[in-house]
Amino acid sequence: MVKVVQFLLLASGIVFAAVSGMPVSDPSAQLDDPSARSERSANLSHITGSARKIRMYIKNRYLQLLPDGTVNGTGDDLSDFTILQRASVHIGQVKIQGVATCLYLCLDSCGLLYASKEYTDECIFNEMIESHNYNTYSSAKYSNARSTMYLALNKKGSSRRVRIKGKTPLGKLSTYTRVLTTFVPPKVVEDLAKKLVASGSHALRHHHMCPPVPPHKVIATTDVERCRKRKKRRKKRRCREGEEENENCHKVKTPEETPKKRPPLRVRKCDPKGKCVKKVIRPIRHDNKRHLRH
Repeated sequence: MVKVVQFLLLASGIVFAAVSGMPVSDPSAQLDDPSARSERSANLSHITGSARKIRMYIKNRYLQLLPDGTVNGTGDDLSDFTILQRASVHIGQVKIQGVATCLYLCLDSCGLLYASKEYTDECIFNEMIESHNYNTYSSAKYSNARSTMYLALNKKGSSRRVRIKGKTPLGKLSTYTRVLTTFVPPKVVEDLAKKLVASGSHALRHHHMCPPVPPHKVIATTDVERCRKRKKRRKKRRCREGEEENENCHKVKTPEETPKKRPPLRVRKCDPKGKCVKKVIRPIRHDNKRHLRH
């Protein structure tokens, strides 16, 4: 029994000596090793975390971020500029970035959408989950208890200013603000990454195609842009005597010049039983006659 205990102690001492003699790898050296980073990159390339590739469908169009900073809607669901990356910033707040352009989706104080290379406080949106699988996005900077500025598109695909006071419901304006998000298949993202790397647009790998932004680094926008207002329609004045009618004045027609309306024709129709009914036959206008011929 004593020999067995001595043998076990001797074996454990040999193992301890072998382990203590092994060189210990430095963790910082592994982080700086390019081959190790490449291996981790290959193993984690399919993981996106909180950042998901989506398409945003608004007002019968797909939202796209063009390289020149223009943001509009398109009917082409195969466009590379419609692939967006949604990432969570805070609870209920997200940032949206174009995968092909690396530009951030932003909303200015006038309610106009634009794409920016810099990640500013105008590029943070409040995400609200609505009914029927729709979402609404409002500006985190220009929304408060008094009013809410929404991300919206009009029927032509351009930015539309939608600002609601207080807790007033959207009502009919919801047709311009409702967003249907659809996830982009990984195969489409992989093909886009290969296309961008081949063209030289992005030198980084596909899951790091856009340069990462340091956490909590948001540029504050201080310039207050004055929104453009619609020009009021100027009323035309009456033309003076002897003055021809133009864009600045209009002539008032005299009673003799105005065409007289024909009075409706009243017809009395009686059936064989002696019951009579009065009917009013209104004259058909000339333009309506033309449509009736066709």
